Amino acid sequence: MKKNLMMIIGLIISISHAIVHAQQLRILNFYGDSGFRHLSQPVAVDMIEKICARNNWECVSTKQAAIFNLRDLASFDVVVFNNNCGNEGQIFNEEQQDAFRSFIHGGGGFVGIHCAGAIWNEGKDFQQWYQNLLGTTLIDHPPVQDADCIVEIENHPITKHLPKIWKVRDEYHRMLPNPRGSVQVLLSVNENSYQGKEKMHGDHPLVWTHLFEGGKSFFSSLGHTDAIYNDGKYIRLIEEGIRWVAAKNTITPTDGLQVDLDADKGVVLNSANRVTKWFNQASNSEVKIFESNSTGRTEDNPGQPFWKVEGPEINWHRVLFFNRQELVSQSESCFDALVAGSGYTWLCVLRPGQQQGEVKDVNSFFGNLKNGENYEGFWAGLNNDNTVWMGSRNGRTFGRWDQNNPKVESRLILDSNRFHLLIGRMEKGTQKVRLSLFVNNVFQEAAFGYFPVDLTANASKLVIGQERDAIDHPGKESFIGSIARFMLFDRALSDKELSRLGEEVGRYYGLKILFDTESSRSDKRK
Repeated sequence: MKKNLMMIIGLIISISHAIVHAQQLRILNFYGDSGFRHLSQPVAVDMIEKICARNNWECVSTKQAAIFNLRDLASFDVVVFNNNCGNEGQIFNEEQQDAFRSFIHGGGGFVGIHCAGAIWNEGKDFQQWYQNLLGTTLIDHPPVQDADCIVEIENHPITKHLPKIWKVRDEYHRMLPNPRGSVQVLLSVNENSYQGKEKMHGDHPLVWTHLFEGGKSFFSSLGHTDAIYNDGKYIRLIEEGIRWVAAKNTITPTDGLQVDLDADKGVVLNSANRVTKWFNQASNSEVKIFESNSTGRTEDNPGQPFWKVEGPEINWHRVLFFNRQELVSQSESCFDALVAGSGYTWLCVLRPGQQQGEVKDVNSFFGNLKNGENYEGFWAGLNNDNTVWMGSRNGRTFGRWDQNNPKVESRLILDSNRFHLLIGRMEKGTQKVRLSLFVNNVFQEAAFGYFPVDLTANASKLVIGQERDAIDHPGKESFIGSIARFMLFDRALSDKELSRLGEEVGRYYGLKILFDTESSRSDKRK
């Protein structure tokens, strides 16, 4: 039964996939269209309503695009585009398009069913954005017929109930571009099992997921016939897709979290797919945004890293690729206390490239060193051979590596073919404090050293991809490589907190890191 629209603002529930079953979600079952209308659309709408009723989820079914405003969309966990075509005209106005984008950027979930892939006429840059959200655009298809659908990831929560070969009667859309490479394909069709010229050279995805600009997207191109919406296997496929996009991935602890830069969220791109802004996901920080800086640069897209999707080696998360570019926060003083006594912990998930080393072994992936004088602050980077180092500078002397500016470095060369978990920690204190560096092992230091704190140290803006806001030599002494996540706490996390954080991040990104063992605990602080 269709429910009346409720004009209230709800909280987007932050939960894991494992407990979505027990949570009450709010689902927008949207079937507004402009063009061809499937005879199966009412059955599709009814299917979503029944799924919601069975799970005690609230369902709002409507074809009215007016619900796409900031106030209403904020009350939903998932928006379903339910077999709604847009092949003849525009469905949304510009304000509604912007509201939908904001919903996704805020962590909302999107489910697209069948003809949702044929929304073609939204205009301007939203059309391209929607194609990216969906993963592709549907072009054409052969007549309805039986075919063999192949489950590509058998242990995925969305497809684990399906047989390896699932015989289905439906349409098999040709699509452009092929989404493989930018999404996680769950189901494809054997093109030898159906007749017609509408094929994709042997690689024909049907169902997939991906993370997109802070939200999560699930699409099924299957869904033409009445019969498929009464197929228990298909119903569960869609149900599990809703659960997947509704699940929010949280990482703890959050106490003292001042910076959380997540390449899956809060990234603003220009037309060249370059990052102009990266929004901080830490809610209690005065630093809200990191921006590109063109000062002193003459090249196109100055100071702007690329944004791209990675593959299974990092669980299909997004990354920013830095090639001597930097993103700069605008606060001069927000992080001064970290090097002047409070301590800090930073975490970075990165893959190194080939470093240029204009200054030998100074290839910084972050820092907040003060411009000029003795460059106080803290920083981390790679040597030319991709070994990693960290340090703090108290401003008493100029020397790059001396007793006031220690270089704590690991002897482990980072493999450029994989992503790594790097963590640095400075203990709280007003005299000499310990610096600890962890590399792919959250229980044993890769290196350590000691730093003499100066309470008058005055650091500067925090920069990602560079040691400082280096307007005097932009792009120099900078990092080359990809960053998926950067986190900064305004305190030294305890060993227990550090191990928990490292394990959660490691599992979230599918990193090859060492978890707790008796041997790693026994010699941790030698």
